[in-house]
Formats: sequence, C-alpha cells, structure tokens
Amino acid sequence: KQQEDIRGGNVSYDLEISAEEGNIWLTNEDANVELEGKIFAKGTGNVPQLSGFFETKRGFFFYLDHTFTIERGVFKFTNSPQLNPEINLRAMTRIQYKYLPDNDSKERDTTTIVYLNVDGTMQEPEFSLTSSDPSLTEANIILLLTLNVKSLEGIKSLENVNRLSEKAIGYWIRQTLLREFQKTFYVDAIDLETKLLGSQKTAKLTVGKYISNNLYLGVTHDIFASSKDEFEIEYKVWKGSYIIGKRNEEGRYNLGVRFKFKY
Repeated sequence: KQQEDIRGGNVSYDLEISAEEGNIWLTNEDANVELEGKIFAKGTGNVPQLSGFFETKRGFFFYLDHTFTIERGVFKFTNSPQLNPEINLRAMTRIQYKYLPDNDSKERDTTTIVYLNVDGTMQEPEFSLTSSDPSLTEANIILLLTLNVKSLEGIKSLENVNRLSEKAIGYWIRQTLLREFQKTFYVDAIDLETKLLGSQKTAKLTVGKYISNNLYLGVTHDIFASSKDEFEIEYKVWKGSYIIGKRNEEGRYNLGVRFKFKY
C-alpha cells in the first residue's frame, strides 16, 4: 500500500515481503542458506520500520574445508529502521581426528560433533563453538577446525602442514569452481567435502535444486567411495505441507511428512 503526504511531499508505504514457501537464498563465500518467512516495511520517506522474521529452511555455513549444516535459524526484525535483525542460529559439522589415549603409545581415530551457535544481531553477531565431547574447550575446537589437533602439543609431524594444504585446496575449489558451476547451471545449493591427502580419500559433492515450485531435489555423491548416493526429495502437497523422502549412504530409505502451522 502507498499513500502520499501532500503537505510534506513524503510517500508513506506499507509493504509485505513474503517468502512463506521458501526458495529465497542467501548466498556468499561463507554461506548458502534457504530462507522462508515474511517481513513488513512500513514508514515514510527513506526510513522504513522493518518487522517480521525469516527462518532457515536448509543450508550450509563454511569454514575452510568444513561445512556446517544448519539445524535451525531465525532472523527477527523488531520494528528497526536498520537492516539489523536479531539472530538465533545453530549449525553442526563432524570432525574426524586422531588422539593419543592416556598410558597408550598408539594413536586412535575418533569423531566429534561441533556446533556453531550464532546470537546477537547481524551487525554485531556473537559466535560460540561447542562439542558433543564436553571435555573439549572452545580453544580445542578451533584447533580441530584449523589444524585437526586438540592442542599445540599434537603437532608432531608434517601431517598437520599437509592438512593445511588440503584445507587450502578445498577452500579454493569451493570459492572458484563450485561458485562458477552454481552460476552456470543455476543450482540452488552446492557443497563439496574433501579429504584428498592420505590413504582414505573422500570427495562428497552435494547439489540441490528446485525442479519446480513444488519439488526440491538434493543429491550427494562421493567420487572415491563405493557407497550409494544420498538423496533428498521434498514435494509440497499444499501450502505448509510437504512429503519428504531420503536415502542415506547405506541405502536406507526414510519417508516422512512435514506440516507448518500458523497460530
């Protein structure tokens, strides 16, 4: 809606920006996120008051060669004249690393889940890192993400230097080849998880795209593995109702229904 104030010469407006069915993407070098929701812009002249919220539907955050899968997220606008929503977001990734148990001379492999939590506002975000292993501090987690060790004492060979080289390769692939692929083929979501050095190589390519307004298809293929391709199919039956089908790398299928209610 639009009204003109004849005396002041200003234009009053009341706009609704709706993305209730998703398919609105926030894409940059650090993120690839699909949003859904609705916001309102109301005001006079060039000072709008923004209200409403966007929720994350699916997507990733990137740090070097690590991909954080978004579990949930809300961007809330509270009648602010600035594009500075409140943020509440949680994402996760899995990290494989080697550790030396107490009273043991042989290293062992283990996996931990790392959670990225974002609070605050878009202009002043507050980040925190936690883990499924309560013994890991935030400093331990940062070292795991960067050097794949829990502490500086774990740097004993060139393996960690090679690990940095691998991260640099993965970062370059994501920022150049994948971005160009995404623009050329109009892909909505794309990611590549790599482990190119060492005996067990992996290169998991994930591609997602809306085939139509009602149908989303995502496929994950590991170039070096003999495991089955993973896929996700989401079909919108009607507004707020979806049928979701998935297959994991072990070939197991899962079928479900998702409803979204307004109250």
